[in-house]
Amino acid sequence: MKKLIYFFVFTILLSCDRNEVDCAAVSCLEPRIIVNLIDDASKDNFILLNMLNKENIQIKNSDNVSLEFFIDENTGILIIQKLASTETIEVSIENETNFMVSYDTSKPKTDACCDFGTLINVHIENKPFEIIEQVITIYI
Repeated sequence: MKKLIYFFVFTILLSCDRNEVDCAAVSCLEPRIIVNLIDDASKDNFILLNMLNKENIQIKNSDNVSLEFFIDENTGILIIQKLASTETIEVSIENETNFMVSYDTSKPKTDACCDFGTLINVHIENKPFEIIEQVITIYI
C-alpha cells in the first residue's frame, strides 16, 4: 500500500509543469489606458488646472458605449478602461474640448499573467502627444 501511495505522489509531481503559472491566483489590474492631459499654455495638468471631475468628462468607444474611468486625485491623470486591443475612443470634456484617441495593442511579450501587451499605432486627432512608458501625454 505504501508503494502505491508513493507511486501516486511521484506521478503527480512528475506530471506538473513547473514552468506553468497559475494566473487564477494572481490579481491583475484590468487592461487600461493612461492619459495625462497637459494645458499647452501653462504646461500644468489640464484636469487639475480647471478643477474638473468625472461629471465633466465623458469617454466613449467607437460603439458609443461609455467607458469606465477614474481620475487620479493627486496627478489628474485619467485611467481609462480598455475593452479591446484595437479601438478608437472619444474624450469629451465639458462639451468644449473633444478629441479622438485611436490605438492598437501589441501581442503580449511574455506569458506572464498581467502582460496585456503595449500600446502601438497611437493616433490623437488634431492634438500633439507623446507616449512615455505607456502613458499618453496629450497637449490641449
